[in-house]
Amino acid sequence: MFLKRLTCQGFKSFADKTDFDFLPGVTGIVGPNGCGKSNVVDSIKWVLGDQSARSLRGKQMMDVIFNGSGTRKVAGMAQVDLLFDNADRKLGRDADEVTITRRLYRSGESEYLINNEQCRLRDVRELFMDTGVGVGAYSIIEQGKVDILLQANPVDRRHIFEEAAGISRYKARKKEAERKLERVDQNLLRLEDIVEEVERRLRSIKYQAGKARNFQEYDRKLREKRAAFSMAEYHRLSEKRGSLEQEETRLEDEVTRLRTAISSAETRTSALDSDLLVLDGEVRQIEQQILTNSSEITANTERIEQSRQRIEELVEVRSRAQQRHAIERQRAARLRQQLEAEQAAVDRLEGEINAARTTVESLTQQDHQLAEQLTSMRVRSEDEKAGVIDLMRRSAQISNEIQALGQRCQHLEVERARLQARQEQIAAELAGLTDTRGGIDARAADVAEQIRSRGTQLDELKQRATQLDADRAELNSAIAAAKEYRSGLLSRQQVLRDLEQQLEGVDAGVRELLHRKERDATGQAFTYVRGMVADLIAVDVANATLIEIALGEHDQYLVIEDSEAFFRDADLFADFPGRVKAICMDRLPPFIDGRDFTQQEGFVAYAMDVVRFQKDAEQLIRHLLGKTIIVRTLTDAMRMAGQNPPGYRYVTLTGELLDPLKAYYELGPAGGRTGLISRKSELREIDVQLEEVDQRIESESGRLEETS
Repeated sequence: MFLKRLTCQGFKSFADKTDFDFLPGVTGIVGPNGCGKSNVVDSIKWVLGDQSARSLRGKQMMDVIFNGSGTRKVAGMAQVDLLFDNADRKLGRDADEVTITRRLYRSGESEYLINNEQCRLRDVRELFMDTGVGVGAYSIIEQGKVDILLQANPVDRRHIFEEAAGISRYKARKKEAERKLERVDQNLLRLEDIVEEVERRLRSIKYQAGKARNFQEYDRKLREKRAAFSMAEYHRLSEKRGSLEQEETRLEDEVTRLRTAISSAETRTSALDSDLLVLDGEVRQIEQQILTNSSEITANTERIEQSRQRIEELVEVRSRAQQRHAIERQRAARLRQQLEAEQAAVDRLEGEINAARTTVESLTQQDHQLAEQLTSMRVRSEDEKAGVIDLMRRSAQISNEIQALGQRCQHLEVERARLQARQEQIAAELAGLTDTRGGIDARAADVAEQIRSRGTQLDELKQRATQLDADRAELNSAIAAAKEYRSGLLSRQQVLRDLEQQLEGVDAGVRELLHRKERDATGQAFTYVRGMVADLIAVDVANATLIEIALGEHDQYLVIEDSEAFFRDADLFADFPGRVKAICMDRLPPFIDGRDFTQQEGFVAYAMDVVRFQKDAEQLIRHLLGKTIIVRTLTDAMRMAGQNPPGYRYVTLTGELLDPLKAYYELGPAGGRTGLISRKSELREIDVQLEEVDQRIESESGRLEETS
């Protein structure tokens, strides 16, 4: 096995593709200082997996990519190929030649290839174990490396001897096996913790199951007792209903019996009247018989006595029948009077109701007429008042003028009577009076014009007053609506603050730790806890749901600044009601990503660009959201996932999530989910809205005071 060719392209000073062929024997590279001789050794170390930018004489790994010159543009990647002759099959590959390739892009992505097949750095290192070829092996002796070997301690020299002896591969495998065993031990410890936690929860669940069984038993007994009570109540009500129905039947029978008795009494009365008529006929017949048989009185004394007794009995029967007839008539009359009285009362009530309805309708019509008349009279009164005021004003002015003119006329009459001789002077004065009258007429016209202008001003003032009243009513309505809206915001704010204070929606373990930290009066408990991830992120309400979907359950992870102190307190978390999930900021790996998505179709924004955070939390946010892209649709997300390397996550505007690296997908609309970030964003939005509403109320109140 030996090195046959070295190919560099875009590596440091090798802008173009440069091949170095190494033939059997010694090959020397000579040249002036700064021509790139050391870059050849650096390229060999780099392709073999050197991860230290300082050992490659740079500040960062990006410095190995050709950075351009005055005549050459910047290279997009650096690539180095090593071609080994493997005829002796010393390298673990069934090929006569083995090519090792390493590429580094300016986006930060790096890849290794063996014979143009992608592999890991570990595969490259394992391939050259026990061959003397490697970053720290004895096959590459740099400037000053001999002095380091001579001054090295026995332990450092042992590594070189083990590499030359060919046992470094086995020692590496041994270390790897030990690390795996340590991880297995850690996994076993974690499994024991999980088993213990599950057993503790199982005991709690058993207790809860017992309570549930007791509840089911008590609930069954309660349902039975309720059913028995309902049946008893049903029977009691059924019996009561039967008794009421019997009472109703009895009362109906009584009514029927009374009606039958009345009918039978009326029938008996008619029968008695018929009997009375028959008896009257018999009496007349007997009287006729007495008149015709008066001559036989003596002979028929016995018959007369018998007839007299018969007559007495009949008279007694008649009198009793007449008495019964009179009683029945009185009773019938009394019943008829009661019926007539009830009927009269019903007629009277119906008449009163009809009269009341007529009165109500007439009063309603009169009320409407009076309201209309009152409105028209008010309008006419206002107009008449204004007209009366104007007429009174004009009447007063004209009266004053009339009085003045009257006094002047009297004075003129006196002057005329007294100064008849002075006609010329009177004529002159008359001409002066004519001029005065013309001035008075002009003055009257001016007064009338002032009255019209004042009336116009009065109308304008009335219109302005009406407009001010409308403005005040509108301002009052706006202020009332704003206050009602503010009350709703305050109510919603109080609900959200209560949920925030109680840490609703947070895992039990995390909630318990935060409560203990808050209750600690000394301020020394859990000082390494900065808060939850949701506490460090601020986002608008419109994008809060997308960020929650992108973060998943990480929004309630604790942010730890000192992981060692956190691990020392692990025993304290044993009695917590749940697990404590956390992200240690001092253990976060460096974030490398230089890929540009802004020109790709469907791109909306980087998830980091829609959140706000403090500067010292940038590494945490990059770790959680640095490779999360917000896209328009699911189709755009599928296309971009196929065009770009794995490791990026895509969230659509409708809340669908694609993570191709983990083969994890969340499809369908996000729904009405409300998490910690949405709750905090809504609280901030409510604070802004309350400030705006208060300003609006203050402004409207100021305008209302101005209109007063």
